[in-house]
Amino acid sequence: MKMGKVLMECEDKRRIIVPEGITHIEGYFGDYEQLEELFLPDSLIKIGEGVFSDCINLKKIHFGDGIEEIGDDAFSGCDSLEEVMLPGSINWIGQNAFASCNSLRYVYVFDGVDAKGDDYIMNIADRAFACCEKLKTVDINKRVEDWGDEVFERSGLEAFVFPPMVERVHERDPLHTNVYVGERMFRNCQQLKEVVLPPNLERIDEHAFRGCKMLNRVVRQDGAWEEIELEKMMKYNNSRKEKKDD
Repeated sequence: MKMGKVLMECEDKRRIIVPEGITHIEGYFGDYEQLEELFLPDSLIKIGEGVFSDCINLKKIHFGDGIEEIGDDAFSGCDSLEEVMLPGSINWIGQNAFASCNSLRYVYVFDGVDAKGDDYIMNIADRAFACCEKLKTVDINKRVEDWGDEVFERSGLEAFVFPPMVERVHERDPLHTNVYVGERMFRNCQQLKEVVLPPNLERIDEHAFRGCKMLNRVVRQDGAWEEIELEKMMKYNNSRKEKKDD
């Protein structure tokens, strides 16, 4: 069952409870300027593109345990949103889904298994949390198959530990697997000090850490790289090199 704006009409527009049985929400509710708190049911599977974008007073979202997909720009520009707590069922966070949420400080994703007992796998699209300048902590407790580009660009992250990554079979060599992260992933995260990379990582985009002026430690979880020496990090962090040259 899909839910449109007509079903959102209620006396108290500061607090909206979406009824159980709704599986999809589509439309645009950005003109609900009084909305402060949103309760979503366990039956909800998908939030469509741009549905709650620009709900500038939305402070808290209670996600149900069945949410699988958050569409592009679904909550972008929600200036008052302070935290995002997602259940293990989530498998897709779309482009700019939480971008420019200027009060967002904390993101937590629980682990979870499907009906067969297999781990849920997650994908995070381009700029999903970009320009969240107060975002300090992101804790993801499930495997990620694909990271988009610029996921955390211009965020306030101070440290980040990658969750386990899904290894993908190399197109030309079936016996070889790849683990990559998105391009420009942490660009201009000026408070970022430490990054713990996933095991078996094969490459880092040369602009991944560009503009990360405080970055001083990058390690890999499996110990293959005890630590990337600052001299080697220079090519990933042009701003540090420029600062040294000064």
